[in-house]
Amino acid sequence: RGDPTTTTAKFINMGLRPSIVKILSSYMTSRHMSVKFNGEESTLITLCGGFPAGSVIGQDCYLVASNDAAQEVNMDDRFRYIDDLEILELIMMSGILQEYDNYSYVPSDLPHDYKFLAGSTRQTQSNLDSIASWTDLNQMKLNPQKCSYMLFSRSREQIVTRLTVNDNKIDQKHVSKILGCWVDEDAGKWETNTKELCKSAFSRISMLTKLKYVGVSTEDLIEIYTLFIRSRAEYVSVVWHSSLTVEQTRKIENIQKTSLKVILGQDYIDYPTALEWCGLTELSVRRQNRCLAYAKTSLKYPVGQRMFPVNHQNDQNVRTREQFKVNFAHTEGYRQSAVPYCQRLLNEDARAREIAASQRTREGEAMGRAGGAARRGEGGARREEGGT
Repeated sequence: RGDPTTTTAKFINMGLRPSIVKILSSYMTSRHMSVKFNGEESTLITLCGGFPAGSVIGQDCYLVASNDAAQEVNMDDRFRYIDDLEILELIMMSGILQEYDNYSYVPSDLPHDYKFLAGSTRQTQSNLDSIASWTDLNQMKLNPQKCSYMLFSRSREQIVTRLTVNDNKIDQKHVSKILGCWVDEDAGKWETNTKELCKSAFSRISMLTKLKYVGVSTEDLIEIYTLFIRSRAEYVSVVWHSSLTVEQTRKIENIQKTSLKVILGQDYIDYPTALEWCGLTELSVRRQNRCLAYAKTSLKYPVGQRMFPVNHQNDQNVRTREQFKVNFAHTEGYRQSAVPYCQRLLNEDARAREIAASQRTREGEAMGRAGGAARRGEGGARREEGGT
């Protein structure tokens, strides 16, 4: 549902050269479509809009056409990946929760023991209305059935609210899959994500069993494991590694342990020995290294530098001052979350590099002193020989 005229106008407003605008517009005009079913193909049907699906230019056209969909929302509160848009709102709930009037009207979607948060008075509803208005102006269409919301709260009260898109009530989700990662309503606890991750990884171990049965070499089995199984066990691990419990860490580590038992068969002795033989590392260690690598890479980009700011305070002892700021955490859940954890890893890495550099300096000075003493000893020996 892409309007060629509106998209072409946005190309022009971006400042593209007229020759490029003509080329891009040609991809959106005179488009036809046919359908194949049971070996039969329909006649060509002329399309009134849309972008060429499955092509890079089609994706670029869609991004340009929809890039200003949530322009009314603060940039820090909106996140987007192609056609998936998420918006956030921080709500201070002190004094705004209320009891729903069950005597005047008995709702079918609100439990009687939950506190009600009036969605009509929140900024999120206004943002949803502005997105719906933008959709109408740009000749597009929202699908309320694919819209949902989640409530993340540390309140002891059970909370429920109502949000609508084009006067259609959208559903509340307690667990949502965002870009392949399962996010629980109880933020910071990755029980569902760990369960689904282990289920997906263990389902692929049967592939190793079948390949080993037909005689595939151990080296190839290890490579297949790292490509198809371990990669699944480490998917977006930077997000959830620091918040895992001991039990969740053990469950994920069992993926690699079971895989090595299948690969080595009767040669398997214990887990540390199998890791040494196969040249692998524990998954927990790999995840920690991935977090550190992500933090270092983020320092090269402006957005990453905002997450990991340099500590410029000079009111501390230089020997103990941390190189990067660590966000203050009121709760243990936030302290163990990804960003503060990566900030601490950066400080530990910087401290380790300083210690290594200091040690190399001391070793160089010691070698220099030893070399000077040796040269002085040789000079004294030559003087004694000359005197003799």
